[in-house]
Amino acid sequence: EAAKLIPANVRTYAVSGIVGSVLIFWLQKHWDRMDQSSNYVVEQFGREVLNLMPPSALFLTMTDLTTNSLRYLQVCHHHRQDVLVADQNLMSAEWFVDGQNKNFPGVAFPARLYWPSRPDGWTMRMMVDNNFGKFRVFTFAGSKEKSYEEAGYKMIPFGYAEEFARPMDYNNLNPWQLNESMWAETVHMHLPKTPPFVNISLAKYPEGTWEYKALDEYYIAVNRYGLHAFHLMNEWPRSALPACIYTFEQATRDLPNYKCNCSFDYYTVWYKNLGTCYYQSIGKEIGNLQRHRRLLKDSWGEYLRRVDAGYIYIDSGVQQDQTSMARILDMPPFKYDPALDHLEQGEVYVEVEQPLDIDPEDEDRVYSEEEMLEYHRRMQEEQPDDDLPPGFH
Repeated sequence: EAAKLIPANVRTYAVSGIVGSVLIFWLQKHWDRMDQSSNYVVEQFGREVLNLMPPSALFLTMTDLTTNSLRYLQVCHHHRQDVLVADQNLMSAEWFVDGQNKNFPGVAFPARLYWPSRPDGWTMRMMVDNNFGKFRVFTFAGSKEKSYEEAGYKMIPFGYAEEFARPMDYNNLNPWQLNESMWAETVHMHLPKTPPFVNISLAKYPEGTWEYKALDEYYIAVNRYGLHAFHLMNEWPRSALPACIYTFEQATRDLPNYKCNCSFDYYTVWYKNLGTCYYQSIGKEIGNLQRHRRLLKDSWGEYLRRVDAGYIYIDSGVQQDQTSMARILDMPPFKYDPALDHLEQGEVYVEVEQPLDIDPEDEDRVYSEEEMLEYHRRMQEEQPDDDLPPGFH
């Protein structure tokens, strides 16, 4: 009865006001999370991937994030249209070759579709064999099968992708073979740089979002580089160790500096890997040894701090790490002494008034220890990098 005393139009306005107030409340409460007006992460990711591709590359992609972001940039922004992007899942469709062949000039599709178990299908080995030497062939997120390994191809990190390459054959050199020492020497040129979206809000873009996945793809690519450089360390220490350090130094700089309770916490192991690179460089006497002693202590210290903070699960392997690191850091070759910060790379700095020229025919000349140290130091600097193969000095 009381409601009937209120005019209908007043009741309407009251209800509208209440509903509007509720909407405004929830809009204000969730505005920061829902506002996407400045969100260019997916576009930025696509540009980062394409910009590292060499001219006229054949890029065999997977995942919606990669394929869609690259095709958007190529079709809508006409960006890097020289890169031929073929999605491996779409190549498995019966209509793909017949309908899309015209968009891939020069590409030789081996059969009707990418489906190894079908009589009219091809394998990745067949696809690479048909196009290797005409294109530099890359893949994103790997390949559905490993048939290419039967032909001796290797997957080598390059940008956000991996390149199909053949190992170097010194008895039969050609421009399409991979020199892994030179790959390590040039890591600074093709390693993905810190992307503009490295500091995205993980509260706003948690696991499961494309923004999170874009950042994760950057971390995956950098991790792939670091592990590959580490793998080359025994064969090419003088080029692979600096590449390993360069990669993991960048990787650790770009990690969140807080515990996110997400998959990124696992990359705490990068501090362990970086420290291991410093440890190897000190043992092999490569690089600035005093600097590496200090950074070895810092890197392993940060790894252990994050372990204690619960970034990763502490199992028997992690417990063994803690014991081994403490023991190594107290050993004389690896122990950091701040008083020695003025020293570099094991070089002995001595005052020599004039450069020393050793005269092997002057048997009566007696050279001081300082003169001999200076002479050998200069001789080492003039030596070519023996880790490089013939033809690359």
